[in-house]
Amino acid sequence: MRCAELTLLVDESPAEVLDALADLSGFPAHAPDVRSVVVVPDPERPGESVSRWEVHFRSGTLRWSERDRVDRENLRIDFAQEDGDFQHFEGSWQLREVPSGCEIRFVARFDFGVVSLAQLLDPAAERVLKDNVARALTGWFTGARPAGAVPAAAGRS
Repeated sequence: MRCAELTLLVDESPAEVLDALADLSGFPAHAPDVRSVVVVPDPERPGESVSRWEVHFRSGTLRWSERDRVDRENLRIDFAQEDGDFQHFEGSWQLREVPSGCEIRFVARFDFGVVSLAQLLDPAAERVLKDNVARALTGWFTGARPAGAVPAAAGRS
């Protein structure tokens, strides 16, 4: 199973970042490879929803539905595929307050389930995931930067 990890810093509070990230339908506006995200809140489970994703990948489109759970107390969003193109896809967004604002740690574990193509597909999928997360965060939050980088101008775009 492949793991994609990315940690960035932004100049906003964890609560503001969590509110923005919890609205998954905002991803297509900030990450061009994300073609669409449709979010359906679960009325029986407060803080949970099912989101349907379409993401450009190589010469086609990856599609999946995932269950998303927002844990405001722990500044965390967990997700796990319910159906779709991956054999396995799950991960989290973990936020942490830091002196300059908020650290965002994204982790996704995935497996296409095609052993013979894993060496080709897995690195490409990891790159697409990381690129889309970095683009989305850079588009959403002014001053988004890799952990350890010097802060840019504060504020949200």
